[in-house]
Amino acid sequence: MAMAMLIKSQLRRLGHIVCMDNSRLPKFVLCGELISGKCSTGGQYLRYKDTLKCTLGSFNINTG
Repeated sequence: MAMAMLIKSQLRRLGHIVCMDNSRLPKFVLCGELISGKCSTGGQYLRYKDTLKCTLGSFNINTG
């Protein structure tokens, strides 16, 4: 039950962000990529964007 509520919240927030203008900060942060940087050694931290892709993939929604 708690997982369903979490997924519902994620998808609702994503729906708001997708409808935003491209110049808005939340959309810019979610869709942006780093130009340069180094990966730390060991496992990488899971980003919010990664969890959204996993959630969308579990519902067979194409992430483009």
